[in-house]
Amino acid sequence: MIIVSQSRRRIFNLFLFVFSAGVAAVGVFILYLYFNPSLSDLFWDLFTGVRNQRLLYAFFAFLIAIYPLILFSRSKPAVEYKTVTVLKCYGCDYREVRDFQRGDYVFKKIGTCNACNSERYISAIYSVPMSKIEEKEEY
Repeated sequence: MIIVSQSRRRIFNLFLFVFSAGVAAVGVFILYLYFNPSLSDLFWDLFTGVRNQRLLYAFFAFLIAIYPLILFSRSKPAVEYKTVTVLKCYGCDYREVRDFQRGDYVFKKIGTCNACNSERYISAIYSVPMSKIEEKEEY
């Protein structure tokens, strides 16, 4: 999962707004040309039929301007993570998961196992989404 900082998200939203406003302005200009054609445009429209295409171009310009705003306007919920440490024993199948503590690193020797008196070590350190922890606590 990619975590994007707030400043980058604001810059992206600003760029998206400027892009959509620019495309919408082009659409407004095309609509202006559709409703207020010049005399030469009316003459050329007799032979080419371009005036009717302007309405279609304006519609697509508005569609292109609105689509990114709708697509990216939904805010995504921030996912919180909890870092955990997995302890294992060299001698038996003992396994314990506890909260991460400052100074933990993989293969660090922690102490002796209560079951077989072998050494315990840190086998893994990873982050788990808080939603998964809450699901496990319900069972």
